[in-house]
Amino acid sequence: MKGEIEIIHGLQTLFQSPAGQGFVVFCARWLIFVFVVLVAATGIPKQNKVLRYAAYEAACAAILALFIAKILSHSIGRLRPFLVGESVLFIPPPLSVFAFPSSHASVAFAIAGALAYGNPTLGIIGFIMAFFIAFGRVASGVHYPSDVFGGLIVGLISFGIVRLIHRAIRAKEVH
Repeated sequence: MKGEIEIIHGLQTLFQSPAGQGFVVFCARWLIFVFVVLVAATGIPKQNKVLRYAAYEAACAAILALFIAKILSHSIGRLRPFLVGESVLFIPPPLSVFAFPSSHASVAFAIAGALAYGNPTLGIIGFIMAFFIAFGRVASGVHYPSDVFGGLIVGLISFGIVRLIHRAIRAKEVH
């Protein structure tokens, strides 16, 4: 855990300027909303079924990831770094006091997985956005690096579950 605290402190020192803090706040609080708009826009073209399915799976995977992350975080009970005096808080305190796994990272990586399955180029953009969301959560002082890594795992597993269910449903519709 000491190494994780050093990473948080290093990031907060590196981004301590007003512009740096603004970037961290954008990544930690607002980029997830940009991501949701990207997913919604992905599902708009009705002529592209693959992208529409990717948007559908992204939404379902995000909901599942959020649900799993919340259950795990309340079960594990790991307090956020700023609550135990190990970081400065760059954003308003989150509603939950529990950190592991990161719900934001779980949702972001679930969405990125679905986008990557539907369109590799969108997937690259999605994973870059998910990385910056995870980075923002650590640099803002609300998560340890292992929290966002746990979120990555929860997100990708959630997408995998949704993908398998969706494929099974579509297979039944064909038969």
